[in-house]
Amino acid sequence: MLLTLLTTKLKGGRPSLKNLLCDRTSTAFYKPDRHPKCLKALYSFIFVVTVCGVTAAESNHHQIKTLSKQYLTTKAEKASRQFNSSYFKIHIKPLYKNRHLPPCKAMPHLQDLSKQAYGAQLLKVSCKDHWETLITGNVQIYVPVLVSSQNMTKNQVILESDIEWSDRDITLLNSNYLTRPEDVISKSLKTYIKAGTLFTFDKFSTTTP
Repeated sequence: MLLTLLTTKLKGGRPSLKNLLCDRTSTAFYKPDRHPKCLKALYSFIFVVTVCGVTAAESNHHQIKTLSKQYLTTKAEKASRQFNSSYFKIHIKPLYKNRHLPPCKAMPHLQDLSKQAYGAQLLKVSCKDHWETLITGNVQIYVPVLVSSQNMTKNQVILESDIEWSDRDITLLNSNYLTRPEDVISKSLKTYIKAGTLFTFDKFSTTTP
């Protein structure tokens, strides 16, 4: 009843929303010596409506984030098996908090617009005939790759003791990394490198030591 009263359109000189609640002839709302109870009632109503709206939005945002995370997790697991990954990480950018998305009665539909199985991800989540939104994220695939175990000098021949394994995010390496010791051992370096440097073919001298 209160909601109906508050949402009544004000036409033809009808009392304002404040006056509807703050009728001074009503002792239930008006008290001259204190802050009017009518205003307290109005503030309480606004607070409840605001909180309900925020809660509904947060619920929708949580549903969208959960759906996106489940999808990207499945996708990352598949890529992880493909590259014999040690582990993977998923990052999803939060939706704008003030973005209003009405509740979706059915499960939202998800479409993958990403260009690859890992790295930057772009998903479109939609509620039929109601709304759609884009979700951006990132899938990081960590693979054990070969790096130098110590500082090494130019023309130094790489020994087995000079290499070690290190988990690196291959989405940042553009396939420029090595995972087989035989591709590194006995090679000669063409420049100085620091400990922990990723071994790549372009760091090796083309001449036989």
